[in-house]
Amino acid sequence: MKAADTFPACVQTYHVLRRACAKLLWEKQASMANLPDAYYGFAQQAWHGLGVVSFNWDLICERVLEDAGVPWGYSTRTAPIAVIKPHGSLNWTNHLQQVDAGRVIGNPVGFFPIAPQSTLSYMVARPFEDPLLEYDSDDLRCLTFLGDLELFDPIQRPGAAADQGRLWNEVRELIARAEPIVFIGYSLPRYDALARSQLQTACKGKSIVVCNPSSEVLSDFGSVFGAAALRSIPAKFEESPFAERVTALFGLSFQ
Repeated sequence: MKAADTFPACVQTYHVLRRACAKLLWEKQASMANLPDAYYGFAQQAWHGLGVVSFNWDLICERVLEDAGVPWGYSTRTAPIAVIKPHGSLNWTNHLQQVDAGRVIGNPVGFFPIAPQSTLSYMVARPFEDPLLEYDSDDLRCLTFLGDLELFDPIQRPGAAADQGRLWNEVRELIARAEPIVFIGYSLPRYDALARSQLQTACKGKSIVVCNPSSEVLSDFGSVFGAAALRSIPAKFEESPFAERVTALFGLSFQ
């Protein structure tokens, strides 16, 4: 590792933000022992779908699926219900990527790749515990910010890009199989050009349902995906049909 003062200010800021976000999110995670009933309605419906794509780092989706007895995992290749997280996850580490930079850190006992060939790992038996609590290795966290690949050491960048590519491949594969595509509470932010482009291309020709209380967000979805193929539900998640405990068949959900 290089001394801290040899990193550009933007890289140092990135690491500070990632540590702060991780600390805040773990504290929030620990405080949410009892989730609202609406989440269990969603879990019941997700069980009848193909999977969930989440751009959140937190583990609320995984927690409610676990509590509801829904078999989940981080890849369609490892579980019936996949939770694909293109921006990374609070409980993921990148131990195996470090080999490219000459920093030999094998996966500790209990850590397994999130998917075949992935260099990202998590504790399968303890997915809701901080995997780095016992390690002084905050730089191993996999919380991806926009433009994150440019912050990687050039030697590590190809490995990180390959993992990002694998995650988006799984997103596209799920979308190809799903009908309809359901966006719940996702705002389709303009600053995430990569996600907007990937989703717009993958969802072409698909029926789309958007659940969001913001008329501005619903209008933006219409301009990106085409209003004709889109069904809008102007409601908060908790007040939507996706929070009800009913047996309904939906394709793929986005958070």
